[in-house]
Amino acid sequence: MKLHIKLGLALACTAWMASNGAQAQSVTTTLGSNWDFTATGGTDGGAFTGSCESSPASLLSDAQSTDGDSDMYDNAWGIWVDGVPLSGAITTSGSTASVAAQTLSGLSVSADYLFSDTIEAFRLLANFTNPTGSPLSVTVEVPANFGSDSGTALVSTSSGDTSFTTADNWAQTWDGSSEINTSVFYLPGGALTPSAYTETVFDCSGTQGLGATFPLTVPANSTRRLMFFAGIAEIDGTGSTDTANATANAQQFNSFASIDSSLTADLSPTALSETVNVSGALPAPPTPVPALPLSLLVLLAGGLGGFALRKLK
Repeated sequence: MKLHIKLGLALACTAWMASNGAQAQSVTTTLGSNWDFTATGGTDGGAFTGSCESSPASLLSDAQSTDGDSDMYDNAWGIWVDGVPLSGAITTSGSTASVAAQTLSGLSVSADYLFSDTIEAFRLLANFTNPTGSPLSVTVEVPANFGSDSGTALVSTSSGDTSFTTADNWAQTWDGSSEINTSVFYLPGGALTPSAYTETVFDCSGTQGLGATFPLTVPANSTRRLMFFAGIAEIDGTGSTDTANATANAQQFNSFASIDSSLTADLSPTALSETVNVSGALPAPPTPVPALPLSLLVLLAGGLGGFALRKLK
């Protein structure tokens, strides 16, 4: 039944894309993981309600681990702003994918995905720019529907138990067979943490998944960002069914400094300073002290020397 439902959804999605000129795109990493995108990941409800209906929304449609296990997602890691999904054009290049900026609730919203070539994980950087002269406050929702469907079970969290609360920055799920998902919604110490979590998202062959809600305020003429990480299988690329190994590898998401550098090395000090749900990143370099002209230094030295001689007398 699950296969028939998914086949029907896939055919509907293909028909919608054909009629609208949209094309699915994918990224394959050097490690061998594969990540599929869709421009038709919308629902007839919202991020956490309704069902997949192939309306515009740009997000991951699926992922496949290095050992060939697929169906990791049933549409995931899109950005909803005040109930409306980001649906800009998707472009891919090498190990990256971007969703073009779109105006949502007065903000210019875009998304950048970076896929690691060394571990089975990616980083999502959601960007929110306020072009107006007044602060803008919005509700940001980030859903991830898992391909594990009814078999989905929470097996670990950052606090070490199986209860997912907003005190946890990440959680790990498994279907008891092969589909392990690690979802990271913030890092400890971040200025902004989720106001709520949910383990029920839109219905796409099931409502099983994880989602986070953020009350985001962007100051006038400023940019703020939300950074997320996600892993599949055991994360390190060694297999897809060892949850103990997957949980051990997920510990890197307990701090920015311990995350594999393939997911963080490209970030600029400006981007890091604008990211509100992450802490522990490198601070902006200090403002350099201007150098004094040599002639002025000579005069100062002479003056100080004369003052010292007078004091000795």
